Amino acid sequence: IDVENARLSLGAVHGGTRFVGERFNVSVLLADPGVRDAPWHYVIEWGDGSTSEGDATSLDEPIKDGHVYKDIGNYRVRVTLTDKDGGNASAAEADVEVKATEIAINVKPWHSSNRIYLRGPFDRLIAVAVLTNDSFDAANVNVTTLRIGDVPVAQLKEGAHFTAPSEMGNWGENRFEFNGRDLAVLVDVDRDGDRDLLVVFDRQDLLRAGELSPTTTSLTLTGLTTDGLKVVGTDAVRVIR
Repeated sequence: IDVENARLSLGAVHGGTRFVGERFNVSVLLADPGVRDAPWHYVIEWGDGSTSEGDATSLDEPIKDGHVYKDIGNYRVRVTLTDKDGGNASAAEADVEVKATEIAINVKPWHSSNRIYLRGPFDRLIAVAVLTNDSFDAANVNVTTLRIGDVPVAQLKEGAHFTAPSEMGNWGENRFEFNGRDLAVLVDVDRDGDRDLLVVFDRQDLLRAGELSPTTTSLTLTGLTTDGLKVVGTDAVRVIR
């Protein structure tokens, strides 16, 4: 008598949308008429080059695992299953869209047209405000991760200080003290009663990196929150050569 291996199967994998840094969980049922074919070995390909694998020992419990994506994109999750006799189930697949949290930013928030001079004494340091609103608290941003392109927030040498430019109006009296840290401060930029995050970038750094040029029409700020979610914000600028 020839006894063939019964065909095993996987249930559906449900895709979805997640933000960078947010966990995507998989829970998929398995079935096998050969109830004594345990353990069932599963492999989960997350679509970004990462894999997870393990052994299921019961048909009553679904396969469960999770993954955190580090980059924006569309990923296909693929689950495969093999029993102890080498029998394979058809792969179960689903698509996951990974996005960044959109934030509101304001380049040179004291200047309505966001005018930036490429030369001369003005705009040697360029301020960018991350605005707090009902859906986002700028205080949760990890300043060390903020970038315009690959350019980080400017830093001051120990003991140095930054005096807000006179064109900032009432802010001109503000003196922001730092001790060798990123040039950033929590201040109510838009006068709405909550604290926004004001960071400063060095114009020369932006020019050298190609993020600022005579043809630049906008600047995009990216970074992470303190709990690992990716944020991105863009604001239009007007470059003066």
